[in-house]
Amino acid sequence: MSKWTIKPLQGKYYGTIVTDGHKEIKVWTIAYTGKVSEREIEAGWEEDYGFDHVESDVDYKIACIICDALNKENV
Repeated sequence: MSKWTIKPLQGKYYGTIVTDGHKEIKVWTIAYTGKVSEREIEAGWEEDYGFDHVESDVDYKIACIICDALNKENV
């Protein structure tokens, strides 16, 4: 069975994508304008860029939970 992973940040996107290489789950909490994810910060995001097309910390956390749950299901 394929392992579920979180896709790397590429270009501009609002949320986070969980994939097994064939199927994708898009996580995008459109009403949330909280904090930017650590992945975005590590990729070079700076505060003056704003929140346009950026992964939020909540989207990333939700994607991690989904990914972990799906991988446990495959065991």
